[in-house]
Amino acid sequence: AGSMEIEREVGREILKTLRAIRSDVRVDLTEPEVTCQVEVVPGKVLVYAERAEGPGGLPAATGGRLVMLLSGGFDSGVAAYKMMRRGVHLIFVHFYGSASPSSGPSSAVAERMVRVLTPYQFTSRLYLIPFDSIQRQIVAAAPENLRVLLYRRMMARISREICRAERALGLVTGDSVSQVASQTLHNLASVDRGLDVPVYRPLAGDDKEEILRLARRVGTYEISCEPFEDCCPRFMPRSPAIFSSPEQLDRAEQALDVAALVTIGLEGAHAADFKYERGQVTRREGLPRRFEKFVAHRKAMARGAGDPPLPVR
Repeated sequence: AGSMEIEREVGREILKTLRAIRSDVRVDLTEPEVTCQVEVVPGKVLVYAERAEGPGGLPAATGGRLVMLLSGGFDSGVAAYKMMRRGVHLIFVHFYGSASPSSGPSSAVAERMVRVLTPYQFTSRLYLIPFDSIQRQIVAAAPENLRVLLYRRMMARISREICRAERALGLVTGDSVSQVASQTLHNLASVDRGLDVPVYRPLAGDDKEEILRLARRVGTYEISCEPFEDCCPRFMPRSPAIFSSPEQLDRAEQALDVAALVTIGLEGAHAADFKYERGQVTRREGLPRRFEKFVAHRKAMARGAGDPPLPVR
């Protein structure tokens, strides 16, 4: 059938249906109060009067895998959404400062955020990494003004190992340039030194109002509003470094056993998988076998030189 014939047939049915409700309904092709849209697909005719704006972007999980450092704050949730909208499948990593992942509020906030974000990519994995003992060793050995940058560097190193275990292509963070002291260009460059994977920062040029507006739209705003203690503000220095150099952090790390601290994080990891199906998000707890093999292989290679090769799938 041609488009004019479809218009007549569909219009006749719409008018018939509406006049059963209100007898004064009429057709006005010049200045209509409501315009109906029609789409013909195989076996169906879709008729609608309103068009809702979707997220746009690219099909879910078609653009490769990245590891997302998820704090639970406004920025990380929005950064995750922006990457998923471009077809990237994210593996989430959250660092908690409590005695166990079940005893601290930050892990619960991260899990709730993953539940909200999972429908945008259908399946998600969340790694929970203990950071308290790592943090305390940094506080004991490193210059006070570099603490937060060393925290962030250690988080990046641990996430880089998860990236290797998951065969992901890089890292994602919620950094916005110069929003806080640790996010100046100098400090971001210092933290990234030594990583052999790219770090994507989708919020780099966004201001806070833009981020909050998108957080409300995505559905993570209310979660991030809840009070919880993130790792980085703990043991906050009085005067954090603003213009650090990679060499400064390298020198500070000489007082730390960096490889051992990375191992502490990996060996203490917990994980859960989430799946969105039929309008519900389900959760299954447990470390993936591939990750367990990776950590065991890494431990076995600890006395060797260089990075261990990836274990066979």
